[in-house]
Amino acid sequence: MPSHDEDDTTNPESPANLECSVEEVAAWLAAGTDFSFIDVRRDEEWALAHIEGAELANVEACLALPKERLIVFTCHTGVRSLHAAKHFRDNGFVRACSMAGGIEAWSLRVDSAVPLY
Repeated sequence: MPSHDEDDTTNPESPANLECSVEEVAAWLAAGTDFSFIDVRRDEEWALAHIEGAELANVEACLALPKERLIVFTCHTGVRSLHAAKHFRDNGFVRACSMAGGIEAWSLRVDSAVPLY
């Protein structure tokens, strides 16, 4: 029988969890949870709107992170970040996940001060 951690898809510790909600990410930021919050959008999109605590993707820096580190990828609507999370999972980063809905969901459900575009 799998342990609770192996079976819990809402737990960022779980290898089965490929997506997390904007509310979960907001709670992790508020609690000071140690994770890497990586925005995979283009520079032009970042200039329009970004989430405090996130950083623009730098492939070399991301690949240098420990494979067991919690990494949350974000983008505009969650499509590119899901691809990034899958790519990193395929390359051994067992806690890489995508913030479902991206910055658009963040703007609508967490912080309306972050502009929609």
